Order: sequence, then structure tokens, then C-alpha cells
Amino acid sequence: MNKYIKVPLVGLLLLVGSSTAAAEWGGWVGVERDIDAKSNDLSLGASAPLPWDFAISGEFDFKGTGNKIDMEVDNIDFNVTKKVGLVSFYADTDLDNSFEWKETSVGIKFKF
Repeated sequence: MNKYIKVPLVGLLLLVGSSTAAAEWGGWVGVERDIDAKSNDLSLGASAPLPWDFAISGEFDFKGTGNKIDMEVDNIDFNVTKKVGLVSFYADTDLDNSFEWKETSVGIKFKF
């Protein structure tokens, strides 16, 4: 599938999935400057709550060279989180720009 179709398709799926709780979904844009590498990075993401205290989120990362940001996806992150009181269990999956699996990590966070 063409990369110009994959990115909007996944974005649409994230938004459709988030419509289950449209009043609580969130999105973000982040910009980062790497001083030593002299490069800029951009990230776009969205999150949505699910039933039973689960949440999903996805993020597209764009890497830059020099003082510009290349508008080609460098990395894609999908996350699932389950909250139990002050504890969150999570699974993070990273994909490359061809939507090929790179790694999955699982963990636990304590809020205080």
C-alpha cells in the first residue's frame, strides 16, 4: 500500500476509534530540536479512552535534517494502557515507516 495512503488511513482509524468517547479524546503536536545533531523533529498524535479504564493512543514521528522537517514518517507508535487505581499497565508497539513491527515493550507506571 502506498505510504501516502497509509498515513491518512491510520489517522482516520485513530479518529474513528476515538469517536466512542468524542468528548474526552485528545490530540497533540510536538516539535523538538536536537542541539548536537542540529536537526528538528515533529510528532503528531491522538488518544482515546476505551471502556473498562483502557486507553489507546498513536503517534507519528517525522525526522528532520538541518533546519527543516522531512514530512515523511520515520516512526509510528501505538500504545494501549490499562489503569487500576494509581497504577497503569501499558504496552507500546513501534513500527517503522513501512508499518513493519520494530519492537514492543510492556511496563507499569505508579502515580503519586
